[in-house]
Amino acid sequence: DPLVCGLGTLAAASNATIVVEADVPSSLPGGTILENDAQVTSDMVELTNANNYATNLTTVGAWADLSATKWQRPEAVMVGEELEYTIMVMNDGPSDAPYAVVSDTMPAQLGDVTWTCKSFKGATCPANGSADIYDEVNLPAGSQVVFTIQALRETDSASLVNTVEVIPPDEVSDPDMANNVAVNVNHLYR
Repeated sequence: DPLVCGLGTLAAASNATIVVEADVPSSLPGGTILENDAQVTSDMVELTNANNYATNLTTVGAWADLSATKWQRPEAVMVGEELEYTIMVMNDGPSDAPYAVVSDTMPAQLGDVTWTCKSFKGATCPANGSADIYDEVNLPAGSQVVFTIQALRETDSASLVNTVEVIPPDEVSDPDMANNVAVNVNHLYR
C-alpha cells in the first residue's frame, strides 16, 4: 500500500525528510531487488516537475547462521556393540536457509547404519535413511532438525572419528562457518 505523508507548507528552498523503516521477511531470497518509488505533489503550479520523482533499488542479501552439534552414546563401545549419534542442526537466522545440506560420512568401523530425522519450528528433513547422510534440509530462521543415527561397531580401532557438516545454500551467506562442523572423537574399548 502506498504511504502518504502530509508535509504542510514548505517555504521556498526548504526541504523535508521522511524516513521509512521496514522489516524484510526472512523467506525473501537473496538477490531479490526491492524497488521504492517516491513522488511529491503540490497544489501549486510547478514549471518543472521532472524532479518530483525518485526511485531507489535495494538488493536483498540473505544470510543465516547455521550450526551443527553432535554427541554419541555410549561414550565408548566394543566391537559388536551398538552406538547412537545425535546431530542437531540449527538456523539462528536472520534469513531462511532452504536447500541447506547436512553431510555426515560414517566411519569405516561402523556397519548397519540407519538414521531418522525430526524437524522443529517449520523445518523439514528426510524422515529416515541408511548409511551416510548427504541430504537437503529446509531451515527457516529459528528452526532446527535432529538426526538420530544407530550403528554397530564392526571392526577394532583405537579411536572412532565422525564429522558432520551443514552446508548453506548458494544464495545464503553464513557469517560464522566455524560452527557448521562438529567432530566427535572417541577412544574405544578393545
